[in-house]
Amino acid sequence: MKHGLKHLRSVSSICNGLQPLRATGHQHFQRDLHSSTLRNGGDDGSHKGVIRGSSLQPVDYTTLAASCFELETEWLPSKVERITQTDKHTVAIGLRTLEQNGWLYLCWHPVAARLCTGGAPPVSPSADGFSFGEQLRQTLRGLALLEVGLPEKWERVARLRFGVRPGDPPVKDLYVEVMGRYSNVVLTSPQGEVIACAYQVGSKMSSLRTLQTGSQYVLPPPASGLSPTDVQTLDDWADVLVRVDQPTASKSLVRAFRGVSPTLAAELVSKAGVDPNKPFCDLTSEDRSRFFDAWKDWLERLEGRRFRPGIDSATGKYTVLADDPAPEPVQNGTHHGQAVNAPSGEGIHTMLDEYYSTLYSGDAFGALKQQLTSKVRAALKRLQGKAKVYQDQLASADGAADVVRKADLLMAYLHECPPRASEVTLNDFETGEPVVIALDPDKPALAVAQKMYKRSSKLRRSRAAVEPLLEEALEELRYLQEVDLSLQELESFQREDDLRVLEEVRDELIEAGYVKPVPTGGPVSGKGKRKKSRAPGSADLTANMRKLSSPSGFVVLVGRNSRQNDTLTHRVATQYDLWFHAQGVPGSHVLLRVPPGQSAGQDDIGFAAGVAAYYSKMKGNHRAPVIYVAPKHIGRPRGARPGLVTVENETVVTGDGSTEPQGVEQPVPV
Repeated sequence: MKHGLKHLRSVSSICNGLQPLRATGHQHFQRDLHSSTLRNGGDDGSHKGVIRGSSLQPVDYTTLAASCFELETEWLPSKVERITQTDKHTVAIGLRTLEQNGWLYLCWHPVAARLCTGGAPPVSPSADGFSFGEQLRQTLRGLALLEVGLPEKWERVARLRFGVRPGDPPVKDLYVEVMGRYSNVVLTSPQGEVIACAYQVGSKMSSLRTLQTGSQYVLPPPASGLSPTDVQTLDDWADVLVRVDQPTASKSLVRAFRGVSPTLAAELVSKAGVDPNKPFCDLTSEDRSRFFDAWKDWLERLEGRRFRPGIDSATGKYTVLADDPAPEPVQNGTHHGQAVNAPSGEGIHTMLDEYYSTLYSGDAFGALKQQLTSKVRAALKRLQGKAKVYQDQLASADGAADVVRKADLLMAYLHECPPRASEVTLNDFETGEPVVIALDPDKPALAVAQKMYKRSSKLRRSRAAVEPLLEEALEELRYLQEVDLSLQELESFQREDDLRVLEEVRDELIEAGYVKPVPTGGPVSGKGKRKKSRAPGSADLTANMRKLSSPSGFVVLVGRNSRQNDTLTHRVATQYDLWFHAQGVPGSHVLLRVPPGQSAGQDDIGFAAGVAAYYSKMKGNHRAPVIYVAPKHIGRPRGARPGLVTVENETVVTGDGSTEPQGVEQPVPV
């Protein structure tokens, strides 16, 4: 365990060189994180805008203490109303107090482990299918969260205690170990017996500590180093750092003391104004004094639980020890400054949720897109091969009439066929042109003619059998081309709903059988089959659609995957709307919402046509043919895949698909 912690520290040492941080409001968090994402993204286009997992700033002891303090002050006591495991590394607990409702996220991801509150988890068919989440739901639902604390000082382990009601003794404990690749969440009884854990650790996996159902819970072994409170004077503190003898002062601090992360050490070095590249032994007495003052300030703020969120716009790194905002210079005798306290509601949890959900979602987006694209392209290649085989068989069946014609000629002119001949030339009945017919020297012409009749019958039967198979393959091919286009449109991760759209595509492909569901150990029914999860409602799908505004201010909705296209066309569209689609090619369904009593002008129709052309295979074409029609003229073939429709009474217009639509994207209700 100690070696694992040292490895995590070495990975996190990218944080050197932080500038002094100022507290910042929630409105700045996402902007700074987005700019940081673009700076640190991969070099290739496939990872544009995605931060590698190892670049995420890990939650250290100070951050965990701040997160627990905020949870204690704002959410105790609270009732556990819902629990859902959103993915294989995250559990969301729905809490309710007298003043507010919210979700507490416990994440044990190797590089994004954390404990913080956030928004409601997304609805997904894969949710609630994990065995650990199911165990937590059965055990904790209906209980009250009574206590939050750190059972071992200087170690990144939080303990949440649950009871029947406020004032009662705890009946269940939940330990959240935020320790890099060793992160875990463990549910125990008050006596410490393990009831369930996210990862079970057997004796063969670790010789230091086992975690298994029914065993006694033991806290992780403490990290090496002194307790920060063991030294009280500057001389003693400096003597410890000199004896550690590391290349830089921040590394000496990390190696010498428990509870000090590379991020915290770099921040203290920056606040003290110390050269981050110098070893501690080379610092002047003034540098050491300022460094020790920053160290004492950290201990005092930690002891007094005086935390303040902040983020460095230059590096994207966050802190819970931000300085108070500095007042702006005096102008014309008037003092301009900012409030000392962070805005109401913009606390530690908000910052952590913004940071990790944005960057972790970007990483998940890149991995999931690569996986789905690979699966879809492989299925497309397989289907194209199958369709070609069927087409070749139909082409052979087209020769049935010619085979019958030659057989008829043989039967009519049997007397002219010489014995043991390899071919014979006979005149066609209608044209009189000579027709060369191959014969079998070992068989009489009559037997050859009978064989040809049998072959023609077989070809006609094969046509009847192959035609529906070809049509089915072509329909499936069209569906996968639509899916492939929707994946191409999701070029990079920009917003949280991009990942939601991609997850909708994944769930759709799982239900269609193209992608295997991830084994979760969740509830099963029947003959070992997992229970089919309820698909998200149309409102959930509509929330992630593109929403634009036409020149007249009408709402234009654009489906971003096959499910959304299906919902847009068959559930959202009304009799007053107009439906658009690029003609004859895969593309998004586009709906121009026309309020009752109003009509769409040519500018609105042209704009919607351009949107349909741009979000299709016609993208880049200045004059792309686009059809539009009233929704009542759209049908859905029986048993068709999502997004496939039939259209009647359509009107063809041209749309400019060369440039991205400039209509203002807006979160309008539908």
